[in-house]
Amino acid sequence: MRLLGRHKGIKPHLTRLCDAFDIAEDTAMFRRFRRILARQKAQLRSILSRLRADQFDELTARQLRSERVTALMNNLTPFTVFNVIAAVFMVYWFVDHGVDSVLFVWVAIQISLSTVALIMRLRRDRMRPYSGSERTTRRIVHQSIVMASCWSIIFFYLLPVSIGHDQLIINGLAVGGVILGPTVLHPVPSAALAWLVTTASLNTVAFFLFGDVHLVAAAIMNIAFTLVAGVNCIKQSDYMTRQFIIRESLQEKQDMIALLLKEYEDGVRTWPWECDSYGRITRMPKAIETLLGQAREGLSWSIRDLAGVNNRQERSELSGVLSRPRKFHDYLVSFPRADEESLWFAISGKPIFGSNGDFLGYRGLISDVTETKLAEEKIKFLATHDPLTEMPNRTLFTDTVDPWIEQDRPFACLHIDLDRFKLVNDSLGHAAGDELLIAVSKRLRRCAGDAAPNAICARVGGDEFLAAAPLRQDADDKTDEAPIQDLTRSIVDCLAEPFELQGGTVTIGGSVGYALFPEDAASLSDLTNRADLALYRAKSEGRNQFRRYIAGMDRRAQNRKKLEVSLRDAIDRNELRLVYQPIVELDSGVVSSVEVLLRWNSAQHGFVSPQVFVPIAEESGLIHEIGEWVLLNGCRAATDWNEKVSLSVNVSAKQILCPGFRQSVLTILQETGFPASRLELELTETVFLEEANLALETIAQLREHGVRIILDDFGTGYSSLSYLQSFAFDKIKIDRSFVSSLQQKPVEGGATSDTLIRAMISLAQMLNLPVTAEGIEEEWQAEELRRLGCDYGQGYLFARPASDYDLRRMIGMNPGVEDKQTPSSRDVA
Repeated sequence: MRLLGRHKGIKPHLTRLCDAFDIAEDTAMFRRFRRILARQKAQLRSILSRLRADQFDELTARQLRSERVTALMNNLTPFTVFNVIAAVFMVYWFVDHGVDSVLFVWVAIQISLSTVALIMRLRRDRMRPYSGSERTTRRIVHQSIVMASCWSIIFFYLLPVSIGHDQLIINGLAVGGVILGPTVLHPVPSAALAWLVTTASLNTVAFFLFGDVHLVAAAIMNIAFTLVAGVNCIKQSDYMTRQFIIRESLQEKQDMIALLLKEYEDGVRTWPWECDSYGRITRMPKAIETLLGQAREGLSWSIRDLAGVNNRQERSELSGVLSRPRKFHDYLVSFPRADEESLWFAISGKPIFGSNGDFLGYRGLISDVTETKLAEEKIKFLATHDPLTEMPNRTLFTDTVDPWIEQDRPFACLHIDLDRFKLVNDSLGHAAGDELLIAVSKRLRRCAGDAAPNAICARVGGDEFLAAAPLRQDADDKTDEAPIQDLTRSIVDCLAEPFELQGGTVTIGGSVGYALFPEDAASLSDLTNRADLALYRAKSEGRNQFRRYIAGMDRRAQNRKKLEVSLRDAIDRNELRLVYQPIVELDSGVVSSVEVLLRWNSAQHGFVSPQVFVPIAEESGLIHEIGEWVLLNGCRAATDWNEKVSLSVNVSAKQILCPGFRQSVLTILQETGFPASRLELELTETVFLEEANLALETIAQLREHGVRIILDDFGTGYSSLSYLQSFAFDKIKIDRSFVSSLQQKPVEGGATSDTLIRAMISLAQMLNLPVTAEGIEEEWQAEELRRLGCDYGQGYLFARPASDYDLRRMIGMNPGVEDKQTPSSRDVA
């Protein structure tokens, strides 16, 4: 501060700045700023730790250090040229400033250091590779410090005798040195950082000691430049390290492939051959003739014929090799055959010369490498294709699409998911699942080929596929989405058709989400994520359809993910609660059964509606655990109720179609001692939409044990009547939408809810099925339903959802001790 204080122009500003920081130090914002700095410091320390070569084994670390030193040495030429040019320029500019002797000594040192560095590089290029030892790295760091010191020390002599434009020139040279050093030295990050710290420190001290107010400001800016250059240096070094790791990984894979190919060497057959100066074969073993068989008939039997008659390119290349009388080794040619795989030969030869030096022809070895070549091609195929369906895998998909992105070529990315594959796989076995995947892959290839010939379709997961298809643009660079919509629609339609498997006919369907490049994302990873969000929207809206990505899906997906994470721990955190709503006889008002309802009061999200968290539980698979918890605790609570009061539990399609659902229900009944005859399971017709036979079988088995089955939301679906014919339910439940639209007065024209309810009740009476109407809130609604012949009612008119404690008082039982964790009816209604 004292050093800066002598500059009259900036002292008042610095004083006010320091006072502001003194005031801010006690504020919450300043403390938050310090925490941010601490986090940034930790992140920087983490990045620096990744740059250390000792995180690898010794051999790999030496290779990495050797590559870094080699890259640094390759950058020395522009560095030395800059040093020499800068030195000459400074002599030219400052020769008459009174520091001639010092300046000439400094210039001589700079030119000497640059020349020595350049000579060392040129000599080493002709010798062995650069050493990867730690000693070499330390030596480079020390040399960087020396050169940086030599570069910046001259400013201590020039600044005192410089004014105006001279100081501007010095500032430019200082900035150039700060920036150029890390640019050249970044392959060895420790050397680059040593250069930065040395030059920045010496430059700053020189500017503060001898510069005017403008150079002091420039010194502060130089510090900022130093920080930016340091961060950029670290990022470049980190990128170089990652590239090294990638190359090492690829080399390991190549070595593995080479090892696999080595196993075939023993089976490769090799024979001698000779030809004259015209290429006509004069010596060829019978084995080759046997391999070629009838295919050689009509040939001139030249060495060129091994490339085949119609393969003009290979024949021309082989002729070019033979036209130059020089040695060649393992030249590969393929001999195509009509009905079989092509034969592959590796030809090696050396020229034959007569005593007078005339070229007589070639003599060499020919090897049948067909098996090796086919094995190599198979390995390459397996590396880029799915082994089950032989579709491209994610690797080939990425390799195909990446060039489109680099060329800014518009295309659509489609994420395809089979809707009911898991059900087929679990019920019919993995063999049927594999057969289904093969059939699906054939359909997808056919659909993609018909709708978009340049499209690629790949299998990337169990029942997940990715597809990409180029897009056309008009003269105004507007993308034509119609072909992509046709493609997605054809995919959905072809997947909706039945599949004929050995185990029978199955229908699964599929959903598609797609996003466009570059409109929706600029990278492949972001684009696939957007397509996945669109796929989720398609599946959540009913499946067997397609959706395009639109802005805002990211936010909704994040909110849903947060709810899913909280829901996973809701049982353990005691956030789920059961409430009960009575169902009464409309004639007598007596409670006949009680429906158990689930409520979630999240500590993080507050009260969450069942309409929100139940679909999340179904899609994430949590519905099985939550459903068992509801059934278990509901049966425990109902055990002490009046024996004439039944317990009604809602069951989702996911639960019914789970293979272990039936056994789970029976186990809970056995553990709690609750009679099966008092348990009612409410099902909607969505249970039968996915796998009707399995659902009917499961509920039939439960009904054999005494459990009663209720068809809920009757009248809202497409096939309610057909399910009444295919299965004997114990009761039907009219949806609240019909009750809420009841008219106090008749309406002329059209079918009113009164008419529809009367028809449903009449149908139920013909089938001897009791009828329950839900959503009754007014007395006149209850009277009208009673007049129409409805047996039971449920709604706010009779009781709101209540805790077990309040329910016991409601139905005239001893409530016992109230569970303090159970909310009252006022809290949960």
